[in-house]
Amino acid sequence: MKAVSVATYLQRQIEVCGHTQAEIARICGFKQPHMVSMLKYGHVRVPMDKVEVLAKTLNVDPLYFLRLILTEYRPELLALLERITNQPQLTNNEIEIIKAIREANPNDPKLATGAQHKMLQALAESISSN
Repeated sequence: MKAVSVATYLQRQIEVCGHTQAEIARICGFKQPHMVSMLKYGHVRVPMDKVEVLAKTLNVDPLYFLRLILTEYRPELLALLERITNQPQLTNNEIEIIKAIREANPNDPKLATGAQHKMLQALAESISSN
């Protein structure tokens, strides 16, 4: 599944967050209210110092939002972070899924067959969001 663009993701989240674009701009500290419109149409990039406050304002996982931004804007930086930490950075939603798997099978679950891998992949596709 291809990742959604930052602009498309912002458009969707702005529609459902319950705030007007003017409120989002004010909460996030943008000096110009039209900045939110420019972000959602991809005319400007999300400033790194606004990632966390924008994610919280839109009620989205900050790490997912940052990962989406880095994938689009700076993929080499995301790859470096994952190499240095020797693991992918997990969002809160991904951690919740892992916890559910561990609760269902606390004995170090392993995908032993291709069929099991396909079943898990189908399950993941069925619970995808946003």
